Amino acid sequence: MPEQLLSFSIEVVERLLSILDSNKTGRTQLAFQSRLNYGACMKYVKFLKVLGWVDLVGEGEEQFVTITELGKKHLNAIAAHLENPTENDTSGEAPAPRL
Repeated sequence: MPEQLLSFSIEVVERLLSILDSNKTGRTQLAFQSRLNYGACMKYVKFLKVLGWVDLVGEGEEQFVTITELGKKHLNAIAAHLENPTENDTSGEAPAPRL
């Protein structure tokens, strides 16, 4: 059976990193604050951990998600892009329409 392709929203990534930028956060609290169900939130956390943008610290019930320095760097770039998506576009093409 082929592996299901996952898609991720840059807006959700930015929301998660913004929450983590102010403080380490427990997994359940992160899901609540980001308005995601727990399973979806953990898929994002796993993805961001693979990228090196977040870390999991602690054990069991005392496990927290923290943003890394690399994550902070990318958060700033994502936030700037979301504020003005065409400012940093050097392709010369019009942005794709939002569906």
